[in-house]
Amino acid sequence: MGNAFSEPPPNLEELPVMTIQGERCHIAEKISHGDYDATLLAWIPEKGYYVVKKIDKDIFEDPSDSLCIFKKYATKANLHDYLKKEGPMKEDSAKETFREIVRGLQYIHSKGISHGNLKPQNILYSSTLVFLSKAVIDDYGIAEFVKEDLFPRSPFCAPEVYAVQPYNRFKADVYSLGILLKEMVTGYKSATVSLDCKNLIDNLTNRNPNSRPSLVAVLNDRWFNNTAKVYSMFYRDD
Repeated sequence: MGNAFSEPPPNLEELPVMTIQGERCHIAEKISHGDYDATLLAWIPEKGYYVVKKIDKDIFEDPSDSLCIFKKYATKANLHDYLKKEGPMKEDSAKETFREIVRGLQYIHSKGISHGNLKPQNILYSSTLVFLSKAVIDDYGIAEFVKEDLFPRSPFCAPEVYAVQPYNRFKADVYSLGILLKEMVTGYKSATVSLDCKNLIDNLTNRNPNSRPSLVAVLNDRWFNNTAKVYSMFYRDD
C-alpha cells in the first residue's frame, strides 16, 4: 500500500464512526450493498484502510450468528481487469500466478476452509505490474458458514454445486481452479495453449469430483515443469 493509503483521510473528523467487532471504524465510503451483505471502506486508527464486509445474519443457519470480514485495502488490479485489458497471459507468467493461487488455496484448505467462489474478480494483485506482483485470493471463507442454497453461483462453480445433494466443497474448489486457469491462458476467448496446460485444465474440471487431482498433485503437474511445449487449439464451450 502506497503512502497515500497509509495516511488518514483529510476529512477524518467529518466521517461517520462505527464500532465493528471492537474496532473504531471511520467509514470513508459505502462500496456496495448486496442482498446479504454490505461492503464498506473504513479507516482504522494505527492500522490504515480496510474493506469491511458485514454479512447479514439472516443467511446463517443459526440466526444468532454474525460475521464481519476485515480485509486490507487493495488498491491495484484484479485478475479479471487484467485479462480484459491485456488479453490472455503467456503460459510462463500464468504458471507463476497460478502456482501462488494453488498454494493459497492449499493453505486455506489445510485450515478446513473451502473458498466456494474462486474467479478472476477474487484474485487481487499488489501492483499494476502483474508480472512483478503477488497474487492474493480474496473473498474466501464465507461458504463454510452460510446456508448451502445461498452459495455463490457462477460459471466457475463445479457442476455438483447446482445439484440438490451434499458435495465435497474442497473438490468443488479444484474444479473452479481449472476454469480459472482456462480463463488465464485464453483471456475469455478461443486460444492456442500447450497440450500440457490443456490436459491439466481437463483434469481439474473432470465432472467426477473423485477424479480431480489433489492440490499437491497440481503443484507437481507436468505443466509446471515441462519446457518443451506441444500446442493444441483450445476452444471455449460457450
